[in-house]
Amino acid sequence: MKDKSALPLKGMESILATVSGYHGAERFNLIRLISRTGASYVGSMNQSVTHLVCWKFEGRKYELAKKFKITIVNHRWIEECVKKGKRVSEEPYTSQSGEETGPLCLDVGLGINQRSARSRALKNTKEPVIDIECEDIYDPAWTDSLLFDEPSAIVCCRCFSREPEDLLIRCNFCQTRCVHSYCLDPPLLPWTCVHCKDLQMLYLHSR
Repeated sequence: MKDKSALPLKGMESILATVSGYHGAERFNLIRLISRTGASYVGSMNQSVTHLVCWKFEGRKYELAKKFKITIVNHRWIEECVKKGKRVSEEPYTSQSGEETGPLCLDVGLGINQRSARSRALKNTKEPVIDIECEDIYDPAWTDSLLFDEPSAIVCCRCFSREPEDLLIRCNFCQTRCVHSYCLDPPLLPWTCVHCKDLQMLYLHSR
């Protein structure tokens, strides 16, 4: 089922995008803009992702995007696609980070079907999903281990360690992302991961 409020823009249907370094209302607005174009958004990184929208050219998602040869752009590319009503060239938006270009200018209200967005994002891919939340601190040892040696390993999304395993808490919604109880500050339970919070916000705004 397609998001009825999406435009969609010609050429954007094949885009599978994720974001890095954006927080709060700006992160939420950027996700809405991506969905508004008819592209798909996912909070996790895998080799099926086609575009990474970066606030800063740093962090785990940025390093993985370079390794996978994924197109890295700033948010102006998404905004320009919306303004022009079509997919524009990414090249002018690859040399500067989002921070260098300034905050988002567009704010588009829309709804999104979270089930269809996630199924489109992960359909027909056998690549390991790398669940990376908004804290973009790059840890090569963790990334390489999780991506290539232990794709199904369960690790804390804050400290990136599996041990002590008995203190790992699963996300109340997706039941796949985990965090150690002592890594939560404040220690609020039940815990919801950032990716599921994004989807909840999008769902509530679509009603």
